[in-house]
Amino acid sequence: MQRMTGKEYLYIDIANQYGNGLDKSSWEDRINWVDSNLSKLESLIDEADDKYLFVKAIYALRDTQRGISTGFIMGMDK
Repeated sequence: MQRMTGKEYLYIDIANQYGNGLDKSSWEDRINWVDSNLSKLESLIDEADDKYLFVKAIYALRDTQRGISTGFIMGMDK
């Protein structure tokens, strides 16, 4: 199993909740997509497949960036 950082898992969850085909992409593609869109994630909310979970993941990321522990929980398929 590939080991990832907490940040990478959070990026993957953001991409998963955004959807629009990203949830079928490789882990690396999902991480790269979030990294490329980091400064404008909030502007993409209306395009997300699951707006509520997308916003929740973005809030967790922004808290993490400020050094705030989130206790964020996400699900992953096998």
